[in-house]
Amino acid sequence: MESINFDSIVKKYDLSPMEKIMLSFDVARISKDNCYGMFEQQLNNNDIEVYTYRLYGNRVIHSRSAIYVEDDKYNIKGIYFFDLGWSLKKDVLDDEYRYIYNYFAKPKSYFDKVDKISGLDDYFIGDFAYIADEFADLALIGEYDEISEDNIDKINNVSQIVDGKSLNLKYQDSNGLDLEKVYEKINDYDLLLDKPITGEKYLELLFTISKIKYIENIGPEFDLDYLKYTFYNSDWRFKENSLYDKYRNQLYETPTDKMLSNIYGVENIDVIFKAIDFYAKETGLINNIDELNYLNKGKIKVM
Repeated sequence: MESINFDSIVKKYDLSPMEKIMLSFDVARISKDNCYGMFEQQLNNNDIEVYTYRLYGNRVIHSRSAIYVEDDKYNIKGIYFFDLGWSLKKDVLDDEYRYIYNYFAKPKSYFDKVDKISGLDDYFIGDFAYIADEFADLALIGEYDEISEDNIDKINNVSQIVDGKSLNLKYQDSNGLDLEKVYEKINDYDLLLDKPITGEKYLELLFTISKIKYIENIGPEFDLDYLKYTFYNSDWRFKENSLYDKYRNQLYETPTDKMLSNIYGVENIDVIFKAIDFYAKETGLINNIDELNYLNKGKIKVM
């Protein structure tokens, strides 16, 4: 991919926070240089703070980024995680990476499951739901000193991500603290860590960024099939009980298939594709794609 002026594109299209993040993620994951450094620099220069931290496994050190996002355009508010190391373009022949965003803007619970399988330990945030419960169980009954130093550090880490500054909690020292208000903040953080983004919003976001890359000659032509395969490969899900989710449910032929989908997340690719066809028709997305490709024929450079 040719070098791009990230700041210029951000200003030209007045990108929302999530749009900045997806564009930067796409640029960084095909970089031959320090992908996390590029990701951080591009976003930090455009009013988005990125916190990259390390996870540890058996003879493995792995990096991941956390970002607190408030995006009014997509009605998204939460703490989301980004794993560039597992999302990189492997070589010049690799085109599959374009269809995979399963480590992009996912909540903590998603990565907790992945890390358990991968044997990685998160000492930066940890099991924050447990930490919040522990704070309530101990601090609010006068036993603040029993909270471990590690958990105090993790609370301060999350407050840094959300508020840009630490709560400055100290180990075994609650002097001057309003513990009720501190707990309210911790509970808010816990809720922000588990705010999954719906498939509808991912699709809208992916279309917008793919369109901009296409217009700017830094991305290939794309069609509805690209959005379908990316949706399926990235573990995206329509909002539960939304018009599109209900349509998806109707497409399953047996109760067993429906149960495997809704409880165990085992999706049938044909069902997902038909549901996205329905979504594209209802929202006018397919017309937008066709019109864009017609207007920009002959302008394509592959990313």
